[in-house]
Formats: sequence, C-alpha cells, structure tokens
Amino acid sequence: MENIVATGHRDGEGSAEEFSLNDLDVKDGCTKAALAAALMIAAPIALSSIVRERFAGSLTPHDLEVLSDFVLYAVIVGLAVTIAAFLYGGYRKGTRSRLSFGIVTGILIVLYSFTVLVAGGLTPVLSDIGLELDMTYVALLISYASVIVVFGAFGDYIESRKKWKASSKAAKAGPGGNGG
Repeated sequence: MENIVATGHRDGEGSAEEFSLNDLDVKDGCTKAALAAALMIAAPIALSSIVRERFAGSLTPHDLEVLSDFVLYAVIVGLAVTIAAFLYGGYRKGTRSRLSFGIVTGILIVLYSFTVLVAGGLTPVLSDIGLELDMTYVALLISYASVIVVFGAFGDYIESRKKWKASSKAAKAGPGGNGG
C-alpha cells in the first residue's frame, strides 16, 4: 500500500524538495532568463528607439506617450516573464517545479502579449507612421508560441519524471545504497 496519508504524496515523494533553491541550476536558469529578457525587454526598447528616431517628424506627443508606456509595460511584465523563465530553466527536467514554472511562464507570455501589444495602444501609433498592423494578431501569434512553452514543459515533465525520481531516490540512499 502506498504511503499517501503520512506525506500527502505517493511513495513518500515530497513536492517541497522539488522546489528547493538548492537544486536550482543558475547557469541554465540564466540562459532561459537571458533569452526572455532579450525578447521581452530589450527588443521592445530597441523597437521603440528605432520608431522614435526614424519617424520623429510623424509622431504626435500622444504617440510618444504611447511609446513610453509601451516600453514601461514591456519592462514590467517582461521582468516577470524573465524571472519565471529563470526558474523554469533552472530546475531539472522531470520536477514539478520546472513544470509549474513552465506553465507560469506560458501564462505570463500571454499576459505580456495582450498587455504590452494590445492594451498598450500601439496599433494607432503604427498607423500614424504608415504601418497597418493590427497588434491583436501579433499578440495571438505570441500566445500560440506560449502554448509551445507549456507543451514543452509538460513534455519535459512526462519524459524525465521517472529518471528524476530514480536519481532522487539514489541520492537519498547515499553511497552504498543503505539509506545514509
């Protein structure tokens, strides 16, 4: 019979150990965070700078305010995505922590796409400079990309869970396999 009553989990596996910061791989976390920061923070800042430089004569004061808000929203929500991506990348495949932060990262990417691109009012600014681009469609494309992130997190979890559990049990057993 499985020991579900004592620990609340099957076979004595505790989810608290899966969220331990001691198991965080900073190098892998930084890699995912750097990618997220480049896409979610640096790219919008660069885009805003390019639009301000190239189309300075076509932009109204309202357009400049919208671009400033666009950058502010990108930095705030992008920072949340970057932190979640760091945690997603830092935990080992097969852990609930990696799965959880993969799902959180996907949700934050959807939030980012609609908050920054759609609610930020960027479409009229782009129209003022001659670009007819509905940012709702761009946000939907980014949202589809976040689905890939979530499916990737589930795939990692399903594929690597047994391997992680075996290595976790071996680490608990210690040298010689006698339980320490």
